[in-house]
Amino acid sequence: MVKLTKRDLGIIAGAAGVADFLAEGRFSAPVARALKSAARRVAPVAARSTAAFIPRVIGTAASVGKTIALRHPVLTAGAVVYYTYQNRDELGSLVEQGYEVVQDIADISRTKVEQDGLLRPLKKAKRPSKFNKMVSKGMKSLKSSTSYGKKGVVNAPKKAFKAVVSAASAVTKGKKLPKSGIKRKLMSLMRKLR
Repeated sequence: MVKLTKRDLGIIAGAAGVADFLAEGRFSAPVARALKSAARRVAPVAARSTAAFIPRVIGTAASVGKTIALRHPVLTAGAVVYYTYQNRDELGSLVEQGYEVVQDIADISRTKVEQDGLLRPLKKAKRPSKFNKMVSKGMKSLKSSTSYGKKGVVNAPKKAFKAVVSAASAVTKGKKLPKSGIKRKLMSLMRKLR
């Protein structure tokens, strides 16, 4: 087997280039035609996907920037100060040309900002449903009992959760209490929350 060094490969590539030059591109023309043909087929698809992708990226970047600006006003102020300091010469020339600060930021009222949609009130926490309250109360009572392990420990949490959910479901459906067992205890406790 023949081993070629980098130097040998360079010589071969150079010789192939010289031969192609002397043959006026007859060796590389088929390769170039194939590459151009493939590019013609791929270019419209790539252009369409890029055209659809760029507005989404810009919109996402704008919303992320707005969120960061609203949640971290100190960082935003620092960025503004840094940008102003870095571009002080350009800003100074704009002021000399006749551009002026139309309105101070301090003059903008909070209601104006809220009307423009820049600040939105935070969503209120969703109130837990009655069923969720029953399940929560049932799991707490199971943890404090010795039914699924010692007090404070639940050895079989999946079985315990299944029992609590079935008890809560039975209570919401209005079923009768069992005569004994942990399910009776759970259901009687959950009936108080109904």
